Amino acid sequence: MLRAVILLRVLPLAALLAGSAARAQDLSPISGKVVDGKGVPIPGATVRLFAGETGPPIELLTEIDGSFTFANLPAASYRLVVEMTGFQAATVEGVN
Repeated sequence: MLRAVILLRVLPLAALLAGSAARAQDLSPISGKVVDGKGVPIPGATVRLFAGETGPPIELLTEIDGSFTFANLPAASYRLVVEMTGFQAATVEGVN
């Protein structure tokens, strides 16, 4: 089941975030790919996932192909922030 498809272009950084999930016991992944304005993958970008206003984020780095996956997440509305040196940060609200 497709959870979310979001295209965010923040020049010069473009973040393509596609959430997909097979709902299993109300836990599912949020995954996507971070690319630049030309569609080239951005490896090593920091991706932070926030649930609510308090508490620390879940954080990971994108793979060599720009992909990332946050596994086994409870159903909720998340805020996703992507940062990479030399690029403008990108934020997506309401990822679920």
